[in-house]
Amino acid sequence: MHKVKETFREVIFAMLPVVAVVALLQVTILWLPGEVLWRFFGGAVMVGGGLFLFFAVSAFTPSRFIPISFDAGGVTTGPMAVPFILALGVGVAPVLGGNQTTADRFGLVALASIGPVLASLCNRTGFF
Repeated sequence: MHKVKETFREVIFAMLPVVAVVALLQVTILWLPGEVLWRFFGGAVMVGGGLFLFFAVSAFTPSRFIPISFDAGGVTTGPMAVPFILALGVGVAPVLGGNQTTADRFGLVALASIGPVLASLCNRTGFF
């Protein structure tokens, strides 16, 4: 339990500078619409949750497997995987609709990168 609390604290301290800089820029220079600002804060909470999900699963994984797990995300940057994932994103994003197809493609690449990491971490903890 102590390791989980420590992980939560590390995530907060990792995210705090970015959120503070955006908040400072908002009140001094940017003056973004409220909806955009709330989306940023919502995204920051989701990113923090994702980071916490990593550092928490990692707490239950034997330490010798953690570097292997994070290296597993590198499979999506290979010369065969990137064109396939991007082509898949180009085909899938317009079907989803909306006007942010580029952001949807980026999200697909991110999901493809995070899958092997989580699968490797969870496999070593006995979740699979």
